[in-house]
Amino acid sequence: MLGAKTAEARDTYRADVDVARPGDVYRVRTGVEASGFMGAGYGIGVGGRLGYGFDSGAYLGGAFTYYTGNASFLGGELGYKFFPGHRWELRPYVFVGTAFIRVGDSGFGRPAADTVFAFQPGFLGAYHFGPAFLFAEMRAYVAPNPGALAGLGGFGVTL
Repeated sequence: MLGAKTAEARDTYRADVDVARPGDVYRVRTGVEASGFMGAGYGIGVGGRLGYGFDSGAYLGGAFTYYTGNASFLGGELGYKFFPGHRWELRPYVFVGTAFIRVGDSGFGRPAADTVFAFQPGFLGAYHFGPAFLFAEMRAYVAPNPGALAGLGGFGVTL
């Protein structure tokens, strides 16, 4: 009796949300995703991202991050969303784009920003409640300035 009710509840849950493939227990939210974040890396940073989550779990989007006058990053992201639970999302991703940077080989406070290539692998963990989610992420800056790290957190919504 208990097993039948659990299966019925699980099937009802599946009917209310998207899944990656028929028969999946855990869902993947598909659609447009918008989020804002803040944290620390090249200084105090703020930014946002806009992207799309596909049925397969793939994520494709764009992001902008501004660090208190020291650096700005604008580019695209490609990732994959894993859902180990009904509310939890894990997303490894890579960011590739342009960096407008005033730190690096010459130290802080360059007189003019250099425009350089940026490559940043990252990892995002999110907790979903309805279409909204809270997240935390870490980014490793491979280019420019290998070895730099950033920790960011924020709020988003899947539309």
